[in-house]
Amino acid sequence: MPDVLAALSDHQVLALTMWAEARGEAVEGRIAVGCVVRERVRDPRWPDTYCGVCLQTWQFSCWNSSDPNRAKLMQLTALFLADFAIRSSTPLNPMLRECLYLAEGIIGGQLLDRVERANHYLTRTLLERHPPAWTAGQVPVARVGGHAFFRL
Repeated sequence: MPDVLAALSDHQVLALTMWAEARGEAVEGRIAVGCVVRERVRDPRWPDTYCGVCLQTWQFSCWNSSDPNRAKLMQLTALFLADFAIRSSTPLNPMLRECLYLAEGIIGGQLLDRVERANHYLTRTLLERHPPAWTAGQVPVARVGGHAFFRL
């Protein structure tokens, strides 16, 4: 599957990441995830491309090989590339089409930051039940849908 990932553009990887990380959220939740990725691209601590940030090991759970949703994401990725190659336009999946549109707005700067320059997030359920060590002493800078956002 790495060959499939290498064929993706920054816009496509960001769209797939937003879909996978926030598909159960309203549109603002998907935008918020995209804003976190954009903030990381701008920060020298992370890679300087959207592909580099999204696909960096252990950064976004949807791309982790241990994530139970990864198989579905990889299937959608393959379908997305096939659809894009055939039609040379936007994908047929409506939410993925929306995420691609949002990714263009985030990368192009048309969509403004919604999460106070946050560069981390996690589900509010995880924060309440099993907070990771990196959240110790941290206060969320924003809450959007089921996610809490942090600036570290």
